[in-house]
Amino acid sequence: MKNSLLVLGIFLVLLNFVLMYFFDESMSRFARFASTLIFFLIYTINIKPKTRPVLVFSLLLICDLALIFYEDPLFKTLAYISRIFAYGVLMRHVGSELKKIKFGKFQVITTTLVIAINLYMVAHLVEMVPEATEYLFFTILFYAYVLMIFILAIVALSYHSRYLNLKSFYYLCASLGLIFSDLLYYISYYLQFEFFSYADRFFNIIGMMCLVLFLSIKKGNEHTENQTFAFIK
Repeated sequence: MKNSLLVLGIFLVLLNFVLMYFFDESMSRFARFASTLIFFLIYTINIKPKTRPVLVFSLLLICDLALIFYEDPLFKTLAYISRIFAYGVLMRHVGSELKKIKFGKFQVITTTLVIAINLYMVAHLVEMVPEATEYLFFTILFYAYVLMIFILAIVALSYHSRYLNLKSFYYLCASLGLIFSDLLYYISYYLQFEFFSYADRFFNIIGMMCLVLFLSIKKGNEHTENQTFAFIK
């Protein structure tokens, strides 16, 4: 399954890039929604569906659908709310496994670096998003969203440092992929930097692909790949 997903991921990245280059923003947003839907279908067809993963994918799909009509205040609000809850459910999915957190030097450096990058980009997000300071409700919603991004980054890094196996690695890549996709989306949308829209789509697809890989590892097989990450303990 891993090889098939990798091929699919590469194909979807290239397809999205082509559509983004030759067509308008509307087509690009539909392609984003379609890519998320494809990964959701792969999960439901190949893996026995469970409540939380299905909910995460459903919320991410709602968000991507809302992004198609992002200029409408109602859909913009829906995009934020669905993303916030998607990240909350994603964290809840591994919450019970974070019983004992161990940080080595590599984890401390990596965690500090990722948090610093997130703080820097989040500080600039507030300046880039006019709605974040114009409406009280949206201001609260925006900061809740930013806080959720920050917490997800910490949870993902903590989870991987706790287990250091392939499953935790996929969770880390899925979380960071989605987070960086979000941050790059705002840079590309509000600052009109075309390059960042391609980077946004790349990280979004990588995040979705790793999410499916994370969910494909059955309980009981989590520790079969511990030695893969022995060098960073």
